[in-house]
Amino acid sequence: MTLTKYFKKGIIGLVILGLIYLLSLGIIYVISPDPPNKFPQNCPNTPNCTRVAEINVRGDGLKPLLINTSINYVHSSLIEWIKNQPRGTVLFSNDTFIHAKFLSSFFRFADDLYIYLFCNNSRSSFWVQSQSRLGNSDLRVNENRVQNLFKFISGYKYPKLNCTVI
Repeated sequence: MTLTKYFKKGIIGLVILGLIYLLSLGIIYVISPDPPNKFPQNCPNTPNCTRVAEINVRGDGLKPLLINTSINYVHSSLIEWIKNQPRGTVLFSNDTFIHAKFLSSFFRFADDLYIYLFCNNSRSSFWVQSQSRLGNSDLRVNENRVQNLFKFISGYKYPKLNCTVI
């Protein structure tokens, strides 16, 4: 075979791989539509979910934070954190709830992040759940996401206020 024939076969192989990749992305998109915009009652019975709420699932030692400020300030800082994460998008947001989506870098698998904000004895608090839409394992991506979120919020400087929704 000449070099030109090897080159043509290589190009055809790359085109086929590209088409398989695009088809895979399309299938993943179709079988993982956006879920409802409400805080889930619990984690699914799979090890691809991290929850810090009234009952934790994973969350390695985390508890809901109590912050001496209004919910609006906490809400704004959570939105800021989400928007600064790679491939993070806010799908829905109101005064006491945030639903965000994160996509993996290569196959674009979707993970959902749900945050429910509330007042607890004049301090702001929130519950969080991060879970994969597909599959059984997440390689601790959701656990790491929640840990990083709590680290960010714990270091954030808030004005000292009673919990209110302004």
